[in-house]
Amino acid sequence: MTRYPWMAVGVLACCALFASGGWAQQDALEELWIGAAELPGNPGLRIVSNIPETLPAGEAVVFSFTVLSDQPHDRASLNLQIVDGQGNPAHEARTPAAPLEKGENLFSFSWNAAALPVGPHKALLTLYLSEKKPALSGTVPFDRVSAAWMTAELDRCALGAQKILDGFAVAPGAAYLVARASVMRDTADMAKKVLEKHDWRGAAELTAYVRAGLSALESSAALGGLVPEMQFPAGLNLAHVTQDGVVDSSGLPVCLVGEHIGASTPEALVVELDRVARHGMNLAVVQVDALDAVAAAPFDAQALGAALLPVLDAAESRGVSLVLQLSQRTVAGLIMDKAPDLADAGFPNLAHPALASALFAHAGAVARAAGGHAAVLGLSVAEAPDFMFDGEQVRLGFIEKVRALYPDCQELNRAWRAHLADHDEITIWGDHPEHAYQNRRTYQYEWQGYHRALIGDLLGGMSGTLSAETPNLPLSVSMPANAFEKAETRLRPDREAMAAIFGFQACSGTVRTGTAPYAWDYPRPVSHYTLLRSFAPDKPVLDLAALYDTTGGLTPARRAALVRAALWTSLISGASGIAAAPEKDGAPLPGMAEAFALTALDARRLAPVIRAFQAAPAPVAILYSESSKILDDGDPHLKSVEFAFEGCSFSGYNIRFITERQIAAGGLGDVKVFVMPETPAIPDDAFKSIAAYVENGGTVLRVGTPIPYNERGHSRTGVIRNTAETVLVRGLNMPTEYLHAMDAAIYQGVLPVIPRPVNTHGYPLEGVFTRHVVFEGVPYLYCVNLRKDPVLCGLEGTYFRGRDLVLGRDVQFPRLLEPMDPMLIRLERPATAVGVEPAP
Repeated sequence: MTRYPWMAVGVLACCALFASGGWAQQDALEELWIGAAELPGNPGLRIVSNIPETLPAGEAVVFSFTVLSDQPHDRASLNLQIVDGQGNPAHEARTPAAPLEKGENLFSFSWNAAALPVGPHKALLTLYLSEKKPALSGTVPFDRVSAAWMTAELDRCALGAQKILDGFAVAPGAAYLVARASVMRDTADMAKKVLEKHDWRGAAELTAYVRAGLSALESSAALGGLVPEMQFPAGLNLAHVTQDGVVDSSGLPVCLVGEHIGASTPEALVVELDRVARHGMNLAVVQVDALDAVAAAPFDAQALGAALLPVLDAAESRGVSLVLQLSQRTVAGLIMDKAPDLADAGFPNLAHPALASALFAHAGAVARAAGGHAAVLGLSVAEAPDFMFDGEQVRLGFIEKVRALYPDCQELNRAWRAHLADHDEITIWGDHPEHAYQNRRTYQYEWQGYHRALIGDLLGGMSGTLSAETPNLPLSVSMPANAFEKAETRLRPDREAMAAIFGFQACSGTVRTGTAPYAWDYPRPVSHYTLLRSFAPDKPVLDLAALYDTTGGLTPARRAALVRAALWTSLISGASGIAAAPEKDGAPLPGMAEAFALTALDARRLAPVIRAFQAAPAPVAILYSESSKILDDGDPHLKSVEFAFEGCSFSGYNIRFITERQIAAGGLGDVKVFVMPETPAIPDDAFKSIAAYVENGGTVLRVGTPIPYNERGHSRTGVIRNTAETVLVRGLNMPTEYLHAMDAAIYQGVLPVIPRPVNTHGYPLEGVFTRHVVFEGVPYLYCVNLRKDPVLCGLEGTYFRGRDLVLGRDVQFPRLLEPMDPMLIRLERPATAVGVEPAP
């Protein structure tokens, strides 16, 4: 064996050079990027790689390894072979045989990597302790990277994408080819900018993505385009909000998919709109306050109109519908010098009179400037606002409300468990001891109810005045999709009341990856879209800034599949439109733009069927209690509600939420299965309606605990009785238990048999999301595997095959469902009924 201690010093010097930025700052990047070594060992013998993460691809490259041995050996040698991605050899060397000592043994190879072609390679290692028999083997993957090669490839791909655009721009039914080619061309241009910033790894990922995407596009174009289902015209039509939801000029349903955009000038916004339209998307959310004109004249409708009109006209000519988004934070910054205390609460407090008045004036100016334009779908007057009504007038108003409820102070003390000598001693806000009356359940219910009524009055007044001035402009306030998080009732409005105030429901959701057991943190944001749709089924639900946090080491193909599956599932579950939030650093994640572009085309093409899924009756209703949200800040109700939704959503049946107000108004009349998660408190009128539903034979899925309190946290003596139609949720109140309880209810026959996912034994499949609807006499099934691994899926009932309209393919069950592969299947009834019967 030959030892080269001086080469180890050379390797350390290379590491120091890279750490100081010596190579990374060069424009002509020529490097080897070393991947994770795969070097399995034996007891008492293993190989460790000493190769740094990055090396220059020069003439003298050193690969160094340490062999660790528990005992000496007479003869040892290490063989190194470099092969390319196809396994073709590029270099091979072997150290002379020499004794292997106990402990550490250094092996180093110096070889010429200058002529190595760009692309993936492997270093194959074999340790011999005899002449022919290998003792250990392993692999070190690495990539040969070149900035010059990436530049040339990006130029080639941009030209190739442009060639497809030129060839199919006016071809009928080529919307998919045109949109994908546009995405590839734009991504190639963006990758060049990333290269200019010396973000080598970001550029390399983008280059690989564009090369693969162009190859697929060229194959599709060579075959004459796409399957018949995906022959779709490229033109866009403007949408508007009606009592029938979002429709186009002919009254047909429209599903909206696009982006949230912002720029300081109208010209830059028009460039963004042009890209949105080229990618086949029909929605843009414009951050109005990003325009320089807003800072110059936020309350001048004429000045705002001059800045917005070129943007609105550009959107109309391209068929892109706009939602205009305002921000109370921007307005707060503009008036901070006149009202320096408006952020004393730690946030721009929209309850502050100066901020509320300024935002109202700004919204009015924008509404007058843009409200009558055909491209404007709606106006969101604030985003994620917080409210903290404070001051003596607020306190006195609260006291009057309390005095009306509890005229006698002793009665008030008993209800609040307080020691007040007079009503005038009542305080609001402040940091109080844990057992102070201000932290008691009854006080919190009274105070939060009063405070949220103030919020509702403010928003209702703003909506009413603006609607009177511009009656054809739907309004909303964009709220975070966090309705299932604790304590959100303290500073936020009543979301159910907001649904009644505004013309559409706006939110901003988040999809996060890397959480077990699903590919994203399901059921969010799907549960939130379903909740908003449950509040007001006739009003559109628009996510104006959907954030897809997919930075957890996903490949571009995996990212595209995940985003597309999340988009599809969100649309099926009630979202009328989704706009992607801007990337934080402005650089696109490979796969994201393509997923949005393709899903936008899918949603436009299949909008009537999607709308049928959204409008289908939901026989299963889950209790969503506002009283239990306030009681103890929503613990344990909110978590239990979301667990119930997650479990029940895998049953295959349409699910909705039902609120206390809806129950008290008779909303349980058409409910086949009522799901009652952990619910500590509800008002007496809702409690009586639930009891009557149970006594009249209604089927209830419930945890074993009762509903011990009314809305004020006072104990009640009545209970919801268990009957033969009651199914108890066993175990730990987790999603799996709710799915099993749903299966028990289905077996009782209270729900009709529908095509739904089951395993080979007829039991439901947790993690496989399906919905079924009959539209114009034709049965459809939406199906997607949310797990991270494939799963074998059968269908209960008599259907077992059909045509997937998303990708234009025939499907048959049982089927191995790949993760994140959404299918909208037009089911075909077989001549002979074949299916999977439910488990007994």
